[in-house]
Formats: sequence, C-alpha cells, structure tokens
Amino acid sequence: MLPPPQPISLLYKSLQKFVTLDITWLMTLEAKDLRAKRTPGDVALRRLSEQDVRSHSLLPDYQLAAEDADRLRRASHECLAAFVDNQLAAYAWYAFEGVAAKLNRGADDASGVALTYPRSMVFLYKGFTHPKFQARGLIGLIQQHALRTFNSRGINTLLSTAEWNDKKELENHQRVGFRPVGRIFVAGAAGETVLKVTADAKAIDVRAGKSISELRARSSKRCDPIAQTRSDGRDATPRRTAQSA
Repeated sequence: MLPPPQPISLLYKSLQKFVTLDITWLMTLEAKDLRAKRTPGDVALRRLSEQDVRSHSLLPDYQLAAEDADRLRRASHECLAAFVDNQLAAYAWYAFEGVAAKLNRGADDASGVALTYPRSMVFLYKGFTHPKFQARGLIGLIQQHALRTFNSRGINTLLSTAEWNDKKELENHQRVGFRPVGRIFVAGAAGETVLKVTADAKAIDVRAGKSISELRARSSKRCDPIAQTRSDGRDATPRRTAQSA
C-alpha cells in the first residue's frame, strides 16, 4: 500500500483544483490482526459523552462542533477517546452499519461516498490527536479499545479509508495493523460524479453509493426475488417448479 510516485501525486493534486477527483484505499483491521499495545498508566480510554463533545467544541484545538454531539443520540454512532492526565488527547468517531457521504469525503464535498457494510464491521470515519500528544500512538490504543468495546455487538472488524497519495495517513493506518482490501474512485465535474469500487471491496460486502438510503433500497431489491423480476422486466408472478421425487 505505497503512495504513488511524487510526479503522479503532484498531478493528482493539480487536477483536484479543477475537477472532483478522489482515490482512496479501503482498509480493514480485524481483531485477530491487532498489534496489541499496553495502555500507559497516565492514559484513560472511554466513550465521549454529548457533554464532552459540546464542552470541547468551545476550544479551538479539538476540531469538534457542538452539532457533532447530536450524532451521539443515535445508536449508529459512537466516539471513543483517550485522556492523558484527565485532558482529552485523542478521539475517533465510528459509524455502525453505514456511513453518510458527508462523513466520508475528501476536501471536495462532491467526493463524498456513502458506505454500507455487514454488522460485523464498524467504520472509523474520523481520528484526531491533539498536537500536544502526537507520536504517543493514542489512535492505535483507541482502535484496540474499540475492537474490545464493540465485540459485545458482534463486531470483529474495523473499516477505514485513507487517501491514495497521503503517505503519512497510510503509514499511520499500517502501523496499527490495517491492511488494504480495495479502492474507491470518484471523478466528475460541476457536481456530477462517477463512482467505482473495486471488486475486492465488494467481495467483503462493502457497498458504495450516494446515500445510505439508496444503498439499502438497492440491497432490499437484491434480496427480494419478486422485486428482481420486476426490475428485469419479466413476469413477477412466481412460477411453479417441478418437484423431484
């Protein structure tokens, strides 16, 4: 999972100034592949509450907004954090069963991609470490804590994405134990985009689209044989099949 050569990366960044262009690696971290680390004595790992998010949104260094707390009212989102000597040092946001396009995008809003995935997976859509606590491996400790915490929900795999040409981000993911399982391509202009997901990502039942509702409707249609025949333009009346003795 190496970034592209520098000339290609520079061309990629130049094109992004004029068109929507986003190439990301889709990665997984399975519980069995976790590179476990001991949690230092001055570090405490726990969930962030709505009040935690709102109070830290008043501080300029944490990249949190008061409205972020609203996501914690839904069972589909959680935020786990590392505190060092009772100071918020790092956090990570997770989405269960699906993540909205606005939470999984590059610098260009139009590059957003909604994802759905099996219930045994959870998607890491934002990780942050306060500058004061960089290089302590706190995000890795949070991922370790996440897999243990979410195990009671039947979750054994973390999903995440990293931009194709971001060497630092790719290295950070690999250091924890993430491995690539496919790529997602988004390209377009004037707000219209084309999306492609590689077959290896589809093989683990990760689906991509413009919205979670669209993906779930598509999934329901695949599971409904009557709906499938209607979409194929064939007779939707179930046919009797010969029974073997």
